[in-house]
Amino acid sequence: MVNFPQPGYIELPDNFPVAWQKDEYKDLLWIWDDIHSPLPATTLQQSINRQTGRGIGLAARELRVPPGGPRRDFNGYAYIAYLKTEPDIASIETHKEKLREITPAFLNNWNNTYLPEIIENNSKIKGFISAAEDEPLIEHLEITMDVMQRHYYLHFLVIFTLFGATERFSNLYETISGSSDQLKPYELLQGSKNKSLEASEDLYNIAKMVKSNQTLSNIFNQTDIRPMRRALRDHPMGNQIDQEINSYLETYGYRSISEDISSKLWIEDPAYPLMTLKSYVLGPERDFQAELLAKKVSASSQFNDLASLARSQKQIDLKELDDSLEQARNLWPLREDHAYYIDQQSNAFTRLLILKFANSLLKNEVISNPNDIFHLELDEIKQAVSDSSTNLTSTIEQRKLAFNNFRREAPPRFLGTMYPDPPIIEGELSKFFNPVANTKSDPMQERSVLRGTAGSPGIHTGPARVILTPESFDSVKPGDVLVTRTTNPSWAPLFGTIGALVADSGGVLSHGAIVARELSLPAVMGTKLGTSVIKTGDIITVDGNTGTVNFG
Repeated sequence: MVNFPQPGYIELPDNFPVAWQKDEYKDLLWIWDDIHSPLPATTLQQSINRQTGRGIGLAARELRVPPGGPRRDFNGYAYIAYLKTEPDIASIETHKEKLREITPAFLNNWNNTYLPEIIENNSKIKGFISAAEDEPLIEHLEITMDVMQRHYYLHFLVIFTLFGATERFSNLYETISGSSDQLKPYELLQGSKNKSLEASEDLYNIAKMVKSNQTLSNIFNQTDIRPMRRALRDHPMGNQIDQEINSYLETYGYRSISEDISSKLWIEDPAYPLMTLKSYVLGPERDFQAELLAKKVSASSQFNDLASLARSQKQIDLKELDDSLEQARNLWPLREDHAYYIDQQSNAFTRLLILKFANSLLKNEVISNPNDIFHLELDEIKQAVSDSSTNLTSTIEQRKLAFNNFRREAPPRFLGTMYPDPPIIEGELSKFFNPVANTKSDPMQERSVLRGTAGSPGIHTGPARVILTPESFDSVKPGDVLVTRTTNPSWAPLFGTIGALVADSGGVLSHGAIVARELSLPAVMGTKLGTSVIKTGDIITVDGNTGTVNFG
């Protein structure tokens, strides 16, 4: 049974008031986007999202994406409205035809046009951060927002082109094999490097250097995370490791473990990568290259079996099958790579530029704490820089209070009005968002098994570690089952040390599931209730083959 609410208007909980921006909005069914919005966004992040949303909208129009429901923030949480009716067949076919037109040349366009442009733009924003104080701050911010709009236009192009290619292949796979197992088609795409895997392997390579020296290993074994680098610098054999960490942070440190601009970057606070590095040092030996090669060999073998089956059936054009696999496999690494350059680096450099504004406002006594700036709109920041007499104290305090209140508890999953018939949610995007869980039992009543989507095969039993906020990450230990609302690409190195993953949100095409499969980490996605019913310390068994979590 799909756990939609009963038809009719959905009553709002007392602690989650909603002011409908348009009367017709309350007649729509809104579903919480828990994969992008596990915690409420700050005012500034919401303001930036409206800028980047324009780029996404432009890309959607260019790709002829069929009209869908709006996306809005309610109390800082993102919701997507799902419409009563499906798009008409003609508009779906127009979109697919557009994807077929651009897909063959897309990887070449990414490598030779889009990626160089993104790197150049990121370098430009980074230059603004180090520019002299008398340079035009507001102009730099406006240029940065134009860049972000452009980058999220490219972000959308990547996602929809990739998902168009994977949908074409997965549909052929299902037709030939007769299997409805959502995981199987994507196993044939594995075995290629991407920036998330590189971040994990490069950190592990530092751990190998530490493991080769008992003195250095002792430092990691006996020292807490915060004083770790000081302990390394104080030891003559630790200087090289400290330099390696610096180099790693310069490459991978422009990211945070949260998607909100208020979250500190690794380059600002390296506790997260150091925690993961320590886990690698204390954990078992790994060979990332051998693991990747094994995935590639397995994918090739599975495709040969699929092609043999297709030949025997004589129903599918083998050239079409080959072409669909080649396009999907070539574009597959972009799922993580575009996030490295856009979701991580572009946002990171924007944060550092915003902190430059914060220092200016702090000096002029417009704000009393640098973090106050995250509770302002972009236009309010520009106004405050132009006029230092601007009084924003009351506005900031009210928004901080509301933000902290809404951060304490998960929001309602549904808002608005439930239709007589549930909306049809399918296709590749549903495998990413997985907005509604398909559960056959109520885990709140029977706390023995929790059901979700099989995200990555394998079985692991271990203690649960429930993580709701980025501040809690330093409590994760090797072998723990990480239980969380969502994941993002910045978490990839941690996946090399934990025993399994359980996420409230996401499906087989979410970041967490993709990286978990590449690292052979059992994962169950889209449980919707995992962080509510699982407690830290519970011994649970994660079965990534069946999408179940068993207690005890």
